[in-house]
Amino acid sequence: MLRDVMWMDYVQNRKALLLNVGIFLVFVLIMLTGESIPALEFIGLSCLLFSLAPMTVLVREDKFKTKSLVCSLPAKRKTIVLGRYLLGLGIGLGGGGLSILLARLLPFSTLDTSGLPLLRAVLVGTTMVVVPLSFLLPFTIRFGLIGMLVFLVGAQVLGVLVLLVSRLLGFDGLRSIFAGAGDFVVLSRSALGEIGFAVAVLALLTLFATVSCRISIGIYERREA
Repeated sequence: MLRDVMWMDYVQNRKALLLNVGIFLVFVLIMLTGESIPALEFIGLSCLLFSLAPMTVLVREDKFKTKSLVCSLPAKRKTIVLGRYLLGLGIGLGGGGLSILLARLLPFSTLDTSGLPLLRAVLVGTTMVVVPLSFLLPFTIRFGLIGMLVFLVGAQVLGVLVLLVSRLLGFDGLRSIFAGAGDFVVLSRSALGEIGFAVAVLALLTLFATVSCRISIGIYERREA
């Protein structure tokens, strides 16, 4: 039933999903033809872009009021929400994989993928898909397009305000926080090893996504059809 729900979401929103994926591919090609950037940064940005594509399903459901049609399926609402998380994960990671494939095959690509650590690439890509999905899906389920836009714009405005205030007050704490986070990652990788660190990160991402999914299920079950 989970597969049927995901397939129905894809069929109902196929044109919009493919359009979004096509637009994101254009951005990927622009990155590949522009100034060379680190491979891991390219993977992160690509996965972040494609992770936004599944929001189309929820935005269109809210716009065209098709929730009653979706919920007419012999499937629990929990299954419907879970299917959208998995759809987002699949599109995000699939888009990231396609981006790397294009970087290696296209003759005009400026991205150097030689010596790219596979495990780190997987961790970066998975993180840049799971984290945005886990933040955005509950907002989009609850408020539709407006919720998604409010979250994205609000996050950007908050970031700019924090940066401006820190500069005006001469507070260098943000740099210290980021430097400390980087040091913590390095120390954790050294202590746990590459495999252990990867397992720990994936476990944290799984926990984060699980909490987000439970919140989304609760919201979806309480929303009027």
